[in-house]
Amino acid sequence: MTRRNHIATLAAWAVIGYAIFRAFTTPAPPTPTPHNGPDLRAAFGQTDNPARARADAATFAALCRSIADVIEYDGRLDKPRLTTGAQLDRLRRWAREYNLDGVSLGTRYPALPPAIKTYLDEQLGTDAGPLAPAHRQKWVAAYRTLAAAADAAK
Repeated sequence: MTRRNHIATLAAWAVIGYAIFRAFTTPAPPTPTPHNGPDLRAAFGQTDNPARARADAATFAALCRSIADVIEYDGRLDKPRLTTGAQLDRLRRWAREYNLDGVSLGTRYPALPPAIKTYLDEQLGTDAGPLAPAHRQKWVAAYRTLAAAADAAK
């Protein structure tokens, strides 16, 4: 092997070594938090099982998207069935119970319920009365934002 080939081989190994070093030492960029939603990363971070937390965050995101879709669909009906804030709150509770087989993510992640409650109260208020079309759209937007926040927590 000539000196020139030897230097080229050493240079190639140096580049490969550097690439491997960078692959294992470069931190992953942080997942952005939705600019107008709650940061649920800390809530889902309250666990010794990060894989389960990621799965639970994905499940919660899907649940929130589903609730938003149902509220939006109902609003397009000629005669909507969900006409009060109280009915939307019951929908939320039933959806969680049916989709999660009664499991409470709030039990697994104690910081989750207050974060969600604070966000929803700020966005929607606490009026359980009649639901105007504009307020329905706020519910849809709030649940889609919660879904995005849960996706960011994965």
